[in-house]
Amino acid sequence: MGSFQKIGLIGMGSMGSAIAHTLKSHGVSVFSCLEGRSLHTRNVASKVGIIEVPDLKTLVQSSDLILSVIPPSEALSVAKSVVSTFKRDQIKSQTLYADLNAVSPMTIKEISALFQEVGISVVDGCILGPPPQPDKTTRFHFSGERAAELQELKNYGLEVNILAGGIGEASSLKMCFAGTGKAITALLTQNVSLSKSLGIYDSYLQEIKTFYPYLDAMINRSLPDMCPKAYRWIGEMEEIASTLSSEGFQPTMLLGAKEIYEMVAKSELGESVDGERKKPESAEKVATVLSQYVKEQKKG
Repeated sequence: MGSFQKIGLIGMGSMGSAIAHTLKSHGVSVFSCLEGRSLHTRNVASKVGIIEVPDLKTLVQSSDLILSVIPPSEALSVAKSVVSTFKRDQIKSQTLYADLNAVSPMTIKEISALFQEVGISVVDGCILGPPPQPDKTTRFHFSGERAAELQELKNYGLEVNILAGGIGEASSLKMCFAGTGKAITALLTQNVSLSKSLGIYDSYLQEIKTFYPYLDAMINRSLPDMCPKAYRWIGEMEEIASTLSSEGFQPTMLLGAKEIYEMVAKSELGESVDGERKKPESAEKVATVLSQYVKEQKKG
């Protein structure tokens, strides 16, 4: 048996629950604190077979490894809460904390420094691809002093790659990768919705199919898939923009993408019912709703 037979999971969204399911199917006990979470989240956790614990203290004490898989806007505050738990309860532990969130190199370094105060090692991680499924490719990249230990997760159904650099390298990879795919998705969302607003939707898509067939496929797949996740991507665009600025690049494009995702999240496309967000049936539905939302906002 490996070193990580008891894994604590912070975050039970579509990615977190899929990771939990994969780990559970390979014999790992997965713990999570679901205090304050929606009925939908609790039902998902129950279906997956998560062991629910009452608080962060119990989660820390129960786990050999903690995986944080939450919206990037929450990554730092949650890390502070975990560190506060160590300080308040004077917990002595060899638990490893792996932050898998889409945060900037600067943010993960700040998180790592927090955990150093209580003697806990942090591994910088990033997830590329959709939630783990048998028929899809999802890659987990890790960097940092103890990153090599997470090779063990290969034994539990996850595709793992260890990067040679320290804290910040995995997050840097995520910023560049997400800044590509999600910026393109935002641009397509905007232009498809604009074509609907201008009354040329069918003509626009016909030309896309003729000249950019790969973008036609992306429109039909990515626009509906994006809607339930738009609220998470707002903070991610901020992290990428911050990374660009830190290296002397203009963040304008990513801040524009952030505004697109804010509009999606605020429209009916991003509505949550009992903690569950559902994707629309088609790209045309996305375009119709978003173009109407923009018109209503313009009227003021």
